[in-house]
Amino acid sequence: MNWIDKLERKFGRFGIQNLTMYIIICYVVGYFLTYLNPSLMAMMSLDVAKILHGQIWRLVTWVIYPPSTGNFLLFVISILFFYYVFLMHFIFHVF
Repeated sequence: MNWIDKLERKFGRFGIQNLTMYIIICYVVGYFLTYLNPSLMAMMSLDVAKILHGQIWRLVTWVIYPPSTGNFLLFVISILFFYYVFLMHFIFHVF
C-alpha cells in the first residue's frame, strides 16, 4: 500500500465529490461574466496585496477566473480537457 492510498483512507471523507465538474462550471460562469463585463477580470484575480487591504472575496473568486479568455477555441479545449479527466477518472476509473 503506497502513501497515497493511506492518505485517501485517512482523509477521503473530506474530499469533494465531482470537484472537477464544479471547477468546469465555475470556469464557464467566469468566462461568460468576462464576456459580459471584461473589467470583472481585475476583480476576480488572486492579488495578495488587495486581499491584505480587505478584499477577501478574492480568496474565493479566483476559482471563477477562466484559464484562457483571449481565444474562445483555447477555452473550449481546456474545458474539454478537464471534462475528459473527470470522465476518465470518475466514470470509467481508468486512472
